[in-house]
Amino acid sequence: MSSVTGSTIPGFYEGTPLRSDNFMYTFTAAGTISVGQVVTLTTSGYQVTAASGVGTFLFGVALTAGQLGQAINVILRGITDAVADGAITAGQFVAPSGTTAGRVVATNFVSSFSAGQLPRAIALSNATAAGQTIQIELF
Repeated sequence: MSSVTGSTIPGFYEGTPLRSDNFMYTFTAAGTISVGQVVTLTTSGYQVTAASGVGTFLFGVALTAGQLGQAINVILRGITDAVADGAITAGQFVAPSGTTAGRVVATNFVSSFSAGQLPRAIALSNATAAGQTIQIELF
């Protein structure tokens, strides 16, 4: 794995590991965004905000932090880290938390579809409590 520009450790960017088959793009922050937060695309186009709430589309995961108007890098596909907002079991679909912006919760295909979205990520590891980092695959 090659080093990303600005990286101090090969394979890491701002502390978040770039894992296999990632697709990354630069967007404008529509508010304060931290590394590892799941984000959603705003109606302004090419702007993202921390994802929160049932039915919110999980667009990607922030690789860099930024404030309103700053450019940030977002993983749109592949395996990366996210922060759980409760217990999650590997193999469950995950969606944006309705409690804590930028975190993920377990969901199922039927409830996600009923909320008007198709699941976009699956947990690859377990979390037993809120605040734990898990690996997810964005597809």
